[in-house]
Amino acid sequence: MTFTLPEDTIPKLKLSKTLRAALIHEAESIVCETIQANDAFLNDGSCFPASDWRFVRAKQGLNVYCQRAESIKRSSSRKTGLVSPLSPGITRDSSMTLSRSEKSKRTGKSLMVLHGAIDGNLDDCMFGSFATTEETWRWRSSYVYEGLDEARLLATIRGPTHEDPFRFLGLKWFTKELPSVLSGIMQQRDFLIIEATGLTRDSNGERVGYFLMHSVTLPELVPEFPQLNLMREEISACYIDRQLGTNQVEMYCRSFLNPRGKPLNRLTAVIAAEALLSAIGIIDYAYIRKLTWLVKNKQERMSARRCRTRRQSGAFPRSTRCQVCDKSFRRLALNGSTECHICRGQVCKNCFVVKKMTVDVSLRGHVKQCPVRVCVCCLLEAKEKSVWEMALDGISETRSEASSSLASGQRRCTLPGVE
Repeated sequence: MTFTLPEDTIPKLKLSKTLRAALIHEAESIVCETIQANDAFLNDGSCFPASDWRFVRAKQGLNVYCQRAESIKRSSSRKTGLVSPLSPGITRDSSMTLSRSEKSKRTGKSLMVLHGAIDGNLDDCMFGSFATTEETWRWRSSYVYEGLDEARLLATIRGPTHEDPFRFLGLKWFTKELPSVLSGIMQQRDFLIIEATGLTRDSNGERVGYFLMHSVTLPELVPEFPQLNLMREEISACYIDRQLGTNQVEMYCRSFLNPRGKPLNRLTAVIAAEALLSAIGIIDYAYIRKLTWLVKNKQERMSARRCRTRRQSGAFPRSTRCQVCDKSFRRLALNGSTECHICRGQVCKNCFVVKKMTVDVSLRGHVKQCPVRVCVCCLLEAKEKSVWEMALDGISETRSEASSSLASGQRRCTLPGVE
C-alpha cells in the first residue's frame, strides 16, 4: 500500500543553533556509547551467553540476538553511566546535556544486537551507507530494502568534508511500506529520526565507521499526524563497522526497540532482525554506485573516441572478438556477443553479468529498475576502484544535485541502451 503525504505537510526546516547542537550531541553520544559497547563485546570474546541472549536470525555471516526479558530486568536494576537510545526525546529548546540514561534504561527497552562479517572493505561499506539527499536515500533503499514509502530530508546538520567524505548528519522523516494484506489490520507507521554516518576511532585508535538511525521527538516542528492515520514509531539502531583482514568488514549493531510499550514478541523480533540484516546489501549497493560513477565518467570519453572512429571509418565497426577473453565470435554460438552498457565493448556470453540497477527514482515513491549488462572488466574495475575519489567528487556535487532533483521531482541515471 502506498501512502502519499499531502503537499506542505512537512516543510523544510531551519533548525536553531541550540537544537542543531543538541542533535549533534545526541548523535555523538550514541555513537560513542555503541563503540564502547562494541569494544567491551570484543574484549569479552564476542560471545552471547545463552542465559542473557536468545538467537533470532542469521544470514550470510551476520547473526542477530535479542536480550532476554530476565536479563533486561537485571540490567535495569544496575546503575550504569551509559546513554541509552530511545529516550523521551529532544524538545525544540532542549539543553545540550541530554543525560537521560537512567530514566531510559528503567523503561525496559528491548535490546537486539547484530554481529558478524561480510565481504568487502570499510570504505565501500561507508560509501554504500551515506545518503545526503532524498534521491540518494531512495536509491539506497531500492537496494538495501529499507521499505521506504514517503521520505523527506527535513534538514542537513552536517555534511561531508575532505577529511571525512562520508560524514553526514540529517533530520529525516519517513513512512514504511505496508503490505496490502495488513492495510486493514495494522496502522501505517511514520518515523522521525536523525541519521548519521562517518568515520572515527575506537579506544585503541582503530579506524571505524558508523551508521546511526535514532528517533527524536520534536512536537513543535514535526508533530504526529493522527489525522492522516499515521502512528509515530520509535527506532534506534547504531552500526559500527571495522576492517577485518584484507577483504572483510566486521559489523556490530545495537538496536533498542519499543513496540508501543508492549513486550517484544517473537514475530516482532523476527521482523526487527530482518530489518537489521538488510545491511548485508550495503556492499553490493556500493558496487552499484561505483558502476554508476564509472558510467558518468566513461561516457564522455567513450563519446569522444567513438566520434573519432566515425570520422575515420564512416561507421562504428563491430568487433569480431570478445574484448575480455579474446575469443572469436564466429566460433561461438549464435547471438554469442553482447554490448557492455558501461564501456560499450563487445563481449561473449561468458564474460558479462547482469546487474539490476535503479535508473529512475521519483520523490513520490516510484522506483524503476532495469537489468544492465556489465562486462567482467568493468565489474572488476568498479570493485577495485577506491571510493575515496568518488566520495570526494560527490562533495562538490551534493548541493547542485539536491537543487536540480528537487526541481525535477526525480533522479535519473543514464545508461546506454537502457530506457
